[in-house]
Amino acid sequence: MLTKLSLRALLLGGLLMACNASWAAPAIGNSQAADGLKALLVQGSELAVNQLGRDGGFNQNATWRIALPKAMQKPAKLMRNLGQGALIDELENNLNSAAEQAVPHAKELLLTSIRQMSLQDASQILSSHPTAATEYLERSSRDELRQRFLPIVQKTTAGSPLIQQYNQLASQAGGLGLSKKQPVSAEDYVADQALNALFGVLGEQEAELRANPAKAAGSLLKGVLQAFGK
Repeated sequence: MLTKLSLRALLLGGLLMACNASWAAPAIGNSQAADGLKALLVQGSELAVNQLGRDGGFNQNATWRIALPKAMQKPAKLMRNLGQGALIDELENNLNSAAEQAVPHAKELLLTSIRQMSLQDASQILSSHPTAATEYLERSSRDELRQRFLPIVQKTTAGSPLIQQYNQLASQAGGLGLSKKQPVSAEDYVADQALNALFGVLGEQEAELRANPAKAAGSLLKGVLQAFGK
């Protein structure tokens, strides 16, 4: 039979345990979550740049190969019917090659944007769907990245006569009414398509790392992914 003293001690112990539970700090603080999220994006970005920024990274990639924009499909078909299909194929290869050459130069821009991100809601992002971090990065930095990425593409394509021919063809297509929508320049188009591919592959890498934390580089990232894994 419990004495009054032992009963009081039992109640006091239970109260202390309840207080400790309610005041316990989370296993992963928001600062750690932010550092882990940035590490996740850095690793994914490096993998994406390495995958796309090499010979064949776009040209031989069934998912991300750059085709002529829809606005150019009608004049391109007309040129093929006139026996100039080889020129269209070479032009597409040239667009893809330009993206392959430009992507490696964008690596530091992308990594700098990641490191400068303010991630007060890092825990919420990590608790969300498998590509939430990539989508957050794209929303918060795509416009700035594009402004900084476009001059790199322009420099990469400056010496290409086929790119100049593309721009002339696009201008003629718009002027002749062959396209309902005014075609953008080759440089703008390549920049947008390259960024689409970068964020697309980055999203794939994020989902893969979330599903397999053991593949993450560094103990911090592994711990964060395991803590927020579902």
